Amino acid sequence: MIAGLRRRAAAVAFHGFALAVVAFVLAPFVISLLVSFNPGRSIGVPTPTTGVTLEWYRVVLTDTLYRQGLTTSLLVGVLVAVASVVLALPLVVAMARTPRLRTLSGLVVIPATVPTVVLGMQSLVAFEAVGLRGSLLSVVAAHTMWGLPLALLVLKAAHNRLDPRLGEAARSLGASAWRAGWEVTVPLLGPAIAVGGLLAFVASLNELVMSLFLAGGRVRTLPTVVWPQVRHAVRPDVAAASSLLLLIALAASGLAWLLWRRQRA
Repeated sequence: MIAGLRRRAAAVAFHGFALAVVAFVLAPFVISLLVSFNPGRSIGVPTPTTGVTLEWYRVVLTDTLYRQGLTTSLLVGVLVAVASVVLALPLVVAMARTPRLRTLSGLVVIPATVPTVVLGMQSLVAFEAVGLRGSLLSVVAAHTMWGLPLALLVLKAAHNRLDPRLGEAARSLGASAWRAGWEVTVPLLGPAIAVGGLLAFVASLNELVMSLFLAGGRVRTLPTVVWPQVRHAVRPDVAAASSLLLLIALAASGLAWLLWRRQRA
């Protein structure tokens, strides 16, 4: 009897702690969303007396600066996702076939462990030297340094779960190594490819520091548009712009989670 009560109390305490951690993590996001619906021009959360409004989202979607920033962020994110997957997939296959190349995995992941201010500074120097600073290519290349490790780790984990006999069976039936990989390995890795691309997209969408070093002129991502305004005063339209990024990132992350579950099934 006493042992059962102790186990029940421990379970309640554990679940309570887990809920407290989740609430702590989600609180900033929830507050940002609430502020974006506040009808007043100052920072605050809507109340039953003030009501809610979508006016600030209209401002963000109709304002030229915000709209260009959002469009650039989405374009850069898609390009980074494609580049990360296109670079990661052959690396994963090569490392699986040639054990000596497996050390490349650790080298590719290094940028994910380096402070973004360091990556931003070195990217600034490199792209300034070749005259590409402020171009779309420079921003995409810098963001890919973060997206590639994510795509590589996802694809490597998924590739390790594949049955190598499937590729061997295709080779025994006369398929070349390239055809066996394209028609057998790639389809099996389809969900993982999508997950790696989505994670790279989210990483690019939320990146600020490297974009501050490299963006310029008409190539400005939404975080670089929001940042100067946050330094002076946080307004509800800034909260709405931030909430848009949050909602897009959550949608992409949720889709990535569903696809990863499918890959593991």
